[in-house]
Amino acid sequence: MTPYHGYFLLAPRLIAGAADLLPVLWAPWIYSLAALILSSISIAWFALPGFSHLVPGLRLRLLGCGLIALMPGVGTILLSLANTQWYLMLWCGLVSLQRWPARKSVWVLLTFYALGILTCPVTAILAPLWLARALLVRRDRAPALAAAGAHLAYVLIAVLLLSPGAGRGWTGDIPAMALTLVKLMTTRVILMGLAGPRLITAVFPRGDAAVLISGAAIVLVLLLPAWRARARARVLIQAVVFLYLILASLAMLVLLRTPDPPPDLYFTVGAARYFFFGTAMFYVLLLSVFARIQDLGWARRGAYVLALLPAFAVVHNLFYVQPMANTHWPRWARGLEYARKSHARFPADIPINPRPWVIPGSGALPPDTLALPLPLRPMSVQDLECEDDRCRCAGEGPALVFALDPPRYVYALRVRYRLRTAGTAAQVSWRADPQAEFQSDRGLQQLPATGDEQAAQTVWVLDRAGQFRLAFPTPPCDFRLAEIVVLLPPGQGR
Repeated sequence: MTPYHGYFLLAPRLIAGAADLLPVLWAPWIYSLAALILSSISIAWFALPGFSHLVPGLRLRLLGCGLIALMPGVGTILLSLANTQWYLMLWCGLVSLQRWPARKSVWVLLTFYALGILTCPVTAILAPLWLARALLVRRDRAPALAAAGAHLAYVLIAVLLLSPGAGRGWTGDIPAMALTLVKLMTTRVILMGLAGPRLITAVFPRGDAAVLISGAAIVLVLLLPAWRARARARVLIQAVVFLYLILASLAMLVLLRTPDPPPDLYFTVGAARYFFFGTAMFYVLLLSVFARIQDLGWARRGAYVLALLPAFAVVHNLFYVQPMANTHWPRWARGLEYARKSHARFPADIPINPRPWVIPGSGALPPDTLALPLPLRPMSVQDLECEDDRCRCAGEGPALVFALDPPRYVYALRVRYRLRTAGTAAQVSWRADPQAEFQSDRGLQQLPATGDEQAAQTVWVLDRAGQFRLAFPTPPCDFRLAEIVVLLPPGQGR
């Protein structure tokens, strides 16, 4: 229940807490599967009959589900438990707009809705919709007021009491804010929602005039057929509601955290999470208008063209999908298991996708780390002339290999030594299988030159290992080893 920037992220934390009861190795599967299920339910919710007053016809609602699921440029939102809040925000928005099922089911639905409130702070923009619903629909009055009250309580407790000063705040310049909202809606929601961020950032003019004219033109394209559509008043009211949701989400997500958005926020493929909800609402608005202009031939043909643009954008963006790197998760999962048993944070940064993101480490070994000295006599010597504790380089590939039998998970090596060399450092590498190649993390496992002074160096391994190689620069080099100790998790010392 520790708030982060004024909100709780309850749903992802509950899933992570449940996953913590299972092996760490399974965590990516559990996180990704949970993210897939929650995002799929959130999107597929729009296909329910309760939205027929917005978009009549199941086929059109299914098309809307497809548009949202394949939204171009969503980037790291997909299959990311940390970004599930944006899909739950969509679900909460849909629940506030749908026709409800039987009376008893409403309270069950609102119980899950409370989970969305405690996960995504942007749901606060839905409070006016609940108040309007309580005023206009008599049979919905009690649950709608309960939902509005839940939003009010959340804002008072989470934002004002537990997280004072969490946001940077709005500067109060109303004209500047209005201009920013229009520019963001035009570029990040409408244009990129239709044609994708890659194409828009590459070919669209960057000036304010081009942005504002394009936004006005697209709004007119939507409003003109809506004006002539069947049930015109309903369509226009729905358009106002959706425009409010889009603009309010932009204000909450961007302006309240960054009062003066940088210019490149309008034309970039990044920060897609801030615009996911607004773009989804734009798609629903498009389908709502399209569903009511079937008898207008010219408008229907224009709507087909608009429908083809997102399909083109999806295909176009497939060529720019960032490949996921193999971060060798089983290696890190083993270490995390030991750290969890020690009730300590993992000592080093763990690489995760998308690169170069990491899970930050503590930088310190757990307090119950075991120290196991290794014999100073190496198991093998290559291109070195050794006498007692002193070795001199005598070839092109000088190296010493030390053995740990049997192989175990190793946090680090602690080495006390002296090294004089014309190079910069000796490289430490390891392997668990004698038949495998030695491996190391580039730049991390090194013993710097010390001259005539003795030094102690802790070298991270963070892997299962049975042999350790100290590879030296080409001659001349002079190495003296005083101590080499393997640092192990508890239970690995035998």
